[in-house]
Amino acid sequence: MLPEDYNADAICRAMNLSRFVDPDWRECEFPTLRILLTPSFHPEACITISRQEDRVFVSVDVFTKLFRGKDFAAGRRGHERISVSAEKYEEWLSLFKTACVSAATSERFVYLDGMGFESCLVSRVGEQRLKAHASQPANTAFLSGILELVWSNCNDSRVRNVLADAASYVGLKFPRQVDPPLLPTCRIAVLGTPEARKEYFEVLQKVKGKKSKQ
Repeated sequence: MLPEDYNADAICRAMNLSRFVDPDWRECEFPTLRILLTPSFHPEACITISRQEDRVFVSVDVFTKLFRGKDFAAGRRGHERISVSAEKYEEWLSLFKTACVSAATSERFVYLDGMGFESCLVSRVGEQRLKAHASQPANTAFLSGILELVWSNCNDSRVRNVLADAASYVGLKFPRQVDPPLLPTCRIAVLGTPEARKEYFEVLQKVKGKKSKQ
């Protein structure tokens, strides 16, 4: 896989998400916060935090193996959705904004390993993005609080184990669980004219986008 193919949009699409920033979020009153974790030696994880009035939902999408391109096998994904308090949501937004300020004022470094991450906060008011390394103090505080609560509330062992691996990069140690066996997968060939195939995949992408918001 080429370096330019390893980006937030490509990873999110392989996770069955429409893209890193969903355009629909730009019409929402309450900001949506998304964090894409990219550890050097462990699978990627995406945490999406959205609010609907007084209800706050956290969707977690993970790979059980390191991402290897757009044709990544569907059986290597995990997903879980939990709810948290509105107070916790506001706390996380505040930590994100603190991390953004810290990133804007800190010196530039080049990291060879550890865990990078990309995050966005999107609503009708605007869009704020942060791409940084987890080792910076403000970033560690931002990520560790989210990882600890989300890990403790998830039930899927695949999701918990991926989050535990990511958490180890910010100084947290969570016990691992035994992963369930992977279900067999198969590939489907779509036949037809190029125009018909294009129309089919456009409809399929729209359906995927709707499911990712549920």
